[in-house]
Amino acid sequence: MKKLNFLLIPKSNYFMDLIILMDIGNEIKKNGHNCINLTAPISDENLYFLLKQKKIDVVLGVNKGKPERLKKNIRFISWLTDIYSSEELNNFNENDIIYTLKKSKIESKKIKIKHLIPAANVFSKIKTVSDYDFFSGDSNFQEIDFSVVNTLSKNKLFDGNKNKIYDGHKKNMENHKFIYQLFKSLKKEYKISVFGTMDYSKVFKDNLITYKGEVNNLNYFYEIFRNSKFNLTFDHNYLDFNSNFFNILLVEGTLIANDKFNNIIKNYLEQDQDFTNCYISYENTESFQSKISEFYDDFERRLIMGKKASIFVNNNHTYKNRVNQILMDLI
Repeated sequence: MKKLNFLLIPKSNYFMDLIILMDIGNEIKKNGHNCINLTAPISDENLYFLLKQKKIDVVLGVNKGKPERLKKNIRFISWLTDIYSSEELNNFNENDIIYTLKKSKIESKKIKIKHLIPAANVFSKIKTVSDYDFFSGDSNFQEIDFSVVNTLSKNKLFDGNKNKIYDGHKKNMENHKFIYQLFKSLKKEYKISVFGTMDYSKVFKDNLITYKGEVNNLNYFYEIFRNSKFNLTFDHNYLDFNSNFFNILLVEGTLIANDKFNNIIKNYLEQDQDFTNCYISYENTESFQSKISEFYDDFERRLIMGKKASIFVNNNHTYKNRVNQILMDLI
């Protein structure tokens, strides 16, 4: 493949969206290409102007459709949550690629429509659970029994769309009610921390859960995942661009998820069946209680699972893997 000039357009200026594109851009450069990373979304008119000033061969836009008047010699890659109508394909041609988080039900004989999921954010010198000496007597290590990190960020809630604000808040509340009842069913009290945009302490007033606010630092995400005995994930967040579960496993964190998550794994990672052995799954409240009793005091068992998960993610689910797929698809 000849040397190409890429332009990457983020979904938003939220720090995780920028970090994803930074990872992708770094891997593109490692493969011998040039890359410009924008730090915020851009209007079509401003994109036209920019492309007149710079020689760009490939534009990759996250959650951005192809503009109508883009020159045919510029290849366009859209990375979307899903395609909801065949009309969204009107501006694309056979040289373009559309990636979707969900497996798209819309097909095209002319346009490449493929599946691309998020990945772990790999940086040098990321500490894992193994880097900490659990047996040194440090009482602060894994002091959190359960952490729940919601990927719903303020830029999603407060974007001027009232329906999105309402729907996001409603879905978030339903998840918190579910998690609250799950923890309420446990036989003893645990240290539970929930991170996110909404503080439900006024709704659940018994102080069972401590609300920590929104996380705005990637290293703090890693610290939470390492310092928690169990990391609980919301079902629907798996297909979000900013999903946490690959990063949880990257640092050897213990992920616990229900059967809905298992079904998603089966539907979207068929080639990675071994992945289901890298985390703890539960079917219902009773099995959740049983799994917590089984693993809570068994640090070595959780560490063995975490090490296996981290190796698996590093080998298969980093943005190096995703960029390799993109470059192959461009050929």
